[in-house]
Amino acid sequence: MKKTVNTVWFLNLALADFLFTAFLVFSAVSLSQQQHWPFGEFMCKLNNFVSLVNMFASVFFLAAISLDRCVSIWVVVWAQNKRTVCKAQVISAAIWLAAAVCSTPYAYFRTVEVGKNQTNCWYPSTMTENQQWTLCIFRFVMGFLIPFLAIFFSHVAIWIRARRMQRMKKQRCHRIIFSIIFAFFICWLPFHVLGFIQ
Repeated sequence: MKKTVNTVWFLNLALADFLFTAFLVFSAVSLSQQQHWPFGEFMCKLNNFVSLVNMFASVFFLAAISLDRCVSIWVVVWAQNKRTVCKAQVISAAIWLAAAVCSTPYAYFRTVEVGKNQTNCWYPSTMTENQQWTLCIFRFVMGFLIPFLAIFFSHVAIWIRARRMQRMKKQRCHRIIFSIIFAFFICWLPFHVLGFIQ
């Protein structure tokens, strides 16, 4: 495929998902053995790190795609002249770096604990409740709230711009915008709610 700004976004989004699925085998083996973790502490930390990098990178790329579409619709001439593959690649590298930085505290705290003839990969019992809440709130704000607001307001801006179009196209645009916002909300909110419950 020809390299464009959109292909850069979607390639990176696909790469984030591929990394996650490549590491699913470790979680699957652990779950099949009633949470027993036979892979050691390094893989425990790495597995957790990769899964969270996937989460942060995915939502950051979805937000970037939404913002990019918004800019392309609102400032067409500027976007045609300034929206380059090179800039998209630099932004993608920054997103990966931000995702890695956001995921590091979770990998740092994740550890292997042995008890009752079983080894588990989880957060240690020595973690304070304050530390757990801090990690949970940070993950919710950075991994859901800020990206969701960016996606929501980008698509509201797109909808405002699209109102001038013909009625048929307008109805289709409304459905697409609603579907994108609803899909992001309904797919990610339960994950964060479960984190708060735990």
